[in-house]
Parts: sequence; structure tokens; C-alpha cells
Amino acid sequence: MSLARSIRRLFAAGFVAVASFAGMGDMAAQSKPPNDFGESVLTQPEREALDLAREDKLLTARTQAEEILKNNPNSIVGHFVMGTALRDAEGSLPRAMAHLKKARELFEAQYGADGDGGPWRVYADTLFSIAITAGLMEDFEAELRAMDDYDKRFSPKMLAQRVWPLMKLGRYDEARKWAKAAIDTGSSFQKLRALNGLCAVEAEELKRVTNYEACLTTYKYAKAFAENGPPGAKPRSIDITVYANNAHLGALAVLKYDEAEQLAIDGTKTTAETSSNPWLRLARMYIDQGRASEAVTAAKAVQAWRARTPPSTREQFSSEDEGTIAILLLTAGEFRASLRLADRIMNRPDRRAMTSTSPEHTRGGNALLRHAVLKLGVELASERASYSSVLDAPGHLAQSAKYSALAWPDAQRVAGVLLDDQTLVNTLRVYLENGIDYVPTWMLGDLVQVIGPGVFLAGLASARQAEVEVPGYAAFYDALEAEARLAQGDEARALELARKALETLPKAEVLLKSRTAVIGALAAQSLGDTSAALGLFERAMLADPGMVRRLGASLPATFEVGGGTVAQDTADRLRKSPRLSESPNGFVVSVTADAVEVQACLRTPLGAELGCARVPIQVKPPPPQTPPASAAPADLKAERPSPPAPPKEPAERAAEAFHKALFSLKMNLSESDLRSLDGGPTATREAARERMRDLLGDKPDSDEP
Repeated sequence: MSLARSIRRLFAAGFVAVASFAGMGDMAAQSKPPNDFGESVLTQPEREALDLAREDKLLTARTQAEEILKNNPNSIVGHFVMGTALRDAEGSLPRAMAHLKKARELFEAQYGADGDGGPWRVYADTLFSIAITAGLMEDFEAELRAMDDYDKRFSPKMLAQRVWPLMKLGRYDEARKWAKAAIDTGSSFQKLRALNGLCAVEAEELKRVTNYEACLTTYKYAKAFAENGPPGAKPRSIDITVYANNAHLGALAVLKYDEAEQLAIDGTKTTAETSSNPWLRLARMYIDQGRASEAVTAAKAVQAWRARTPPSTREQFSSEDEGTIAILLLTAGEFRASLRLADRIMNRPDRRAMTSTSPEHTRGGNALLRHAVLKLGVELASERASYSSVLDAPGHLAQSAKYSALAWPDAQRVAGVLLDDQTLVNTLRVYLENGIDYVPTWMLGDLVQVIGPGVFLAGLASARQAEVEVPGYAAFYDALEAEARLAQGDEARALELARKALETLPKAEVLLKSRTAVIGALAAQSLGDTSAALGLFERAMLADPGMVRRLGASLPATFEVGGGTVAQDTADRLRKSPRLSESPNGFVVSVTADAVEVQACLRTPLGAELGCARVPIQVKPPPPQTPPASAAPADLKAERPSPPAPPKEPAERAAEAFHKALFSLKMNLSESDLRSLDGGPTATREAARERMRDLLGDKPDSDEP
């Protein structure tokens, strides 16, 4: 459940809404009598608008508020409801803040600044809503001032709520003091929120073990509270998703992969409308572990989860969600869909008010992702140039050069963020915060090219030195150092480190191990150790064949050709591929053709088949397109489409299919999947549908198609 929505839900519970959400739902406001909250002075339309807002019917509430303000521009309730609707239904934070401040100004002008008289509950709600909105706008000093304003006038005091903005401001000791004060109140809600704040503080201070312990403690407390409630009380409706996600991240920080997965799964077992998306955590884990089908399922669930979150929080995390899907598409070799998302998140980064990461670090992570996507585009265009016709090849080579040029500014953006030495060190400290966000373990090696191996190694040395809590991280740093040593030309050291890392990296780090194997293979190739290179390449191809492509590597290969001119033409095109380098000892590319189809397969040196591509010799041309029958004769020329491109030669189609089948993580994505995952019409329609249900306060019909 979103932060602001939790407030509105508690309106109906008979508490002061502000105090209730502030973690004090088991305590009534003490500074005012629990009568009609001073709302007897309100007009009937104002009472109706408040009730609609408190029932989550924000579309109708906004319409009512507009009518109230049309008749009375100085209506306190009109401005309060309008501000609430703009924030929670539309995510329009600046406009929401303007209305909320106006509501406060009008109340204080009419009734005074101490909150006496008049609709004081609306005043309390307004002060707390100003604090919420300031936090969502990442103005944490203003959020704390608004909390001070509330505490001067109303009780219970806002204690646990201060931990988060203080943490965001880097005032960790103050955050801990307020957390202790909140816990000491004896309030279960205050304790829960304070524990969660301490979990974030420990993460921010890069303490792996204490962060894990704090987050797991919070999760267990929240789960027990949700199931049993405090002693002698009924169970309470508490969403454990946020706490499960935080504990998941804590478990990853100490390399407890199975526990991290289970915690994320626990987070999915809820119908709460929270922006803390457990499917995002699962999708990232499954991608890193090469669990393709599960990654696709989780990515689709990410979109469905997003669709039901309110706009005020959806915009806080939409780019984070889309960035994860872009990473999935990158590993699948789906360049265009991945680039659309990478462009989108660069142009529309998330707000970071509700996470412990900073906007600068997020922009750095987004730039590194697009840099990786564009480098994939470079390799794909080079492949197309190798097997295309003489007329088409120059265009593909020009595309490759274009993508390479476009990647350069993103590299500079990343380097700019990493000018701060501590940011580089934190980025290299895997599964910790305060580095550029989000970078999978297997993408960290891209920084070698971005900042240079010398700078990279200096940061890596500091990261090694700082890593004293969890010994297992030495393997990660060996893998990263291997790549930097290779870039420096120290192939022997690179091969040694790669082998060492492959022996000790956790089994769950499938894609990182694949990358390390490719790095080791390239080092072995440079040293003339063909046997070692083949073994390491085979290891990479079995785990994530897309890594060979993304690193621009070439497999040593020998060719076996049979079946006439079509097979020979296909083999000739494959010989020019940047993914293959002809060698008497290596992988075996087998190309055959008959009257029906041409087949191209790749086998290991010992004969194990890695994959095949089959295409028909003949393909049906696309049906001719005709203008609409209703078109007037004068319009026929304008309406006539350009003639379809002639079918590609069988050899070109076979070479194209070979590259697609062999050099990406196999996910079997359909066109419908791609449209859905990259934010196409299906996802947009579902989000709009869920939003309308949300605004109207309707429940979905189980029979709805």
C-alpha cells in the first residue's frame, strides 16, 4: 500500500488520519477531543468530498473539489482534497503541494496557527500531507520542518517518520536517536517503522551483516504482527512486502541467495498496492542466474504489479522497473526493444525519495545500461554486415559505427558520476548501496572500458580492502580484476585470476561466471593456449552464449559443409562473422542443405550440440498491399505503399538465424511478449484500466477479459 494511500485508508478507522499513518494507529490524537473533529462547520459538499477522498474515490473527489473551489476559492477542504487527489491520483506533486499549502494558509488565517477550532482534523491531515508530499519531492529538510509543525500542535508525535528523511540527509546518528525514541513509546506501529528505518540506515552505511540482521528482524516482526498483532490484540492488516524486499536485499548482501529468493517470493503473496515490487527482485535474481523462463515470468509480473500502483508512487519506480526489463531484453539479444526502454529511462529518470539511492547514482546506472545496450547494437550490426549482401553490408557497418558513437556520451556520463572515488568503490562493492544504481554483477566489468583499467583497479583495490565482513566477495573481485588485467595486456595474470574466480564464485552467479569464462578464454587465446580457450568458451556458451556477443569475442571454429551451393554460400557468410574465427581446432560449424531447407549447427570440439538454425529454401513473398477500396482516384498515388523488399537469399537467412539462435540467452520471447515488456499498448491499457478502477474505488470483476 502506498504511503499516501495508507493515510486515507485510516481516515475511516476513527483515528486522526495523520497520527494513524504516522505509525500510531493504536493511539488516538491526544491534543483534541474525539468528537466530530471540528467538521460540523463544513458544508455538505465539503463533507462529501472528504468522505470520497477517504474512501479512495479520488476521481469523484477531485470533481467535487473543483466544484467547491469554483463556488468558494477559499475552501480549506476544497484545497486539501484537490491536493490529495493531484498527488495520489495523478502524481502531480508541485500542484498538490500548492493546494495543500493554500489549505494550511486558509485555516491559519481563519482559526489561528495552533489548530484550535474549526475543522482541526483537516488541518492535522494537511500538515502531515505537506510532509508526505515534501518527502516525495525529495525535499527532506522541508519534510522535517512540516513534521515539526505537526508535532507543535498535535499528538502523538511523529518520531519514527523522521528516521527516513534524516537517513536521506546523511544524518545517521540523529536517525538512530529518533528510532530509539519511537521504539521506547511502546507503540507497535512506531516500533515497526523505526526498525525499518534502522534497516535502511545500516544499508546506507554499507554494513553488510548488521544490515542483514536489522532487515531480517524487521521482516520477522512485521510478519508476526500481521499474523498475531500485539499481545492481547487482534491481528492487524500490515503489508509485509516492503519488509520482505528489504530483507531480501540484506540477504543478498551476505550472499544468502536461497533465502533472498524466498523472501522475495514471500513479498509477492499480497494484494497490497505498494511500489516496493517483489517481482523486480525476483526478475533480477533470475536474470543473473540465467533462469530465462522464470525471468520472463517475473518480468511480466513486474508490469502487472506496476499497473495497480497509484501514480504518486508509480512514478517513483517506473524507470527502475523498465530498466530491469531492458536488462532482460539485453540478455535476450532484443536490441531495439531494450534500447527503447533504455532511452526512456534516460529521458525520464525516477524520483528517489522512497529509496536510499541518490538521483545522480541512478542516472549513472541508467547511462551504463544504455551504454551496454548500444554496444550490443554495435555487435549485432557488425554481424549483419558479415552475412548481408554486398549492397546492404555498408549500411550495417555504418549503423555499427553510429551505435558506437552514441555509446560514447553515455560512457562520459558514467565516468562523471564516478569522479567521486567513493562512488566507484561503493559501486564495485557488490550488493551494497551508495554506488551507481542498478548494475548487475555481470555488467560491472563494462566499467573497465568506461573509466580505464588503471582507475578501475585502484577502485577495486579499495573495495577489496573494505570488504572484511563476508569473505566470499574475494571471488567477485578476482573476476573483475581479471578483466582489467586483460585490458592492460597482462594476459597471464588475467587467465590466472579468471580461473581462480570460476572455482570460487557462487553457483548462483551464472552470468558473471559466463563473463569471467569469456575473459579467461580471450586471455588464453592471446597466450596461444587454444585448449584452455576452447574449454572456457564452451563454459560460457553453456551458461550464457550472449556474453560472447556482448564482449565482442570470436569462437575458434572449423567448418563442415555439405549439400551444394546453398550450404557453401551459407558457410562462406558465416566464415566472415565476427563471432567466429576459422581455426583447424575449435568448435564445429556444420552446414547442410537439401531441396527443402538449409541447416547450420554449432557443436563443441567434442561433438556436443550447442544449437541449430533451420530455414526453408523457399519463402512465400508477402501479399501485395492495396489501397483502401474507398480511396478516391486522386488519392491512389499517395495511398499506394512502397513495394515489399525482395526475400533474402536462403544463405543470408540461415546465417541470420544461426546468430540469433546461438548468441543470446534463450527466452523464446514472442512479439506479444516484446510489446508487453517494453511498455507497449498492452501494458499501457492495463495500467490505465487499473488506474481507473483505483480512482473510482471499484474492484475488478473476476469475469473481466
